[in-house]
Amino acid sequence: MGTRRRRIPVVAWLVVAAGCAGMQRASHVTLPQDPATCVTLRSLMRESLDPCVKQLQPIAKRDMISGDDYERLGRLAQALEDGAYKIADHPPRDSGHPLEEYYWHGGILVARANELRWACARQNVEGVRLALSAVVQSCNACHEKFRKDTDGYASY
Repeated sequence: MGTRRRRIPVVAWLVVAAGCAGMQRASHVTLPQDPATCVTLRSLMRESLDPCVKQLQPIAKRDMISGDDYERLGRLAQALEDGAYKIADHPPRDSGHPLEEYYWHGGILVARANELRWACARQNVEGVRLALSAVVQSCNACHEKFRKDTDGYASY
């Protein structure tokens, strides 16, 4: 009997690479000091991720998704991925956790958003649903780790 090679999914490699890239970046991150010019992480999430997820979810839950729906999903997934990159590069202030940990979560978010975009491009309804669920789980895992307060800002 021959030995069987175990294949590691591309997503696993993306997560590892993104996490490692974040760890390398963490040592030279400089955060802006002027509060007037700072964009808060929460406002960045509300502007870039929330609208995309809230528009993606009802479409992804439909029984049948048309070609036009996939085009719209693709545009929303691209916007979500762009927002994920912004979030991943915007660590919270004074979280009490190492920056490497935040960048690791950010790398996972980016990888999940990328999976969603590719599932939309392939017009794979199950892939879209699974990838969107993975994005939401990634958001919730990061919120659980880094959110200081839960004043009505619920998970998805």
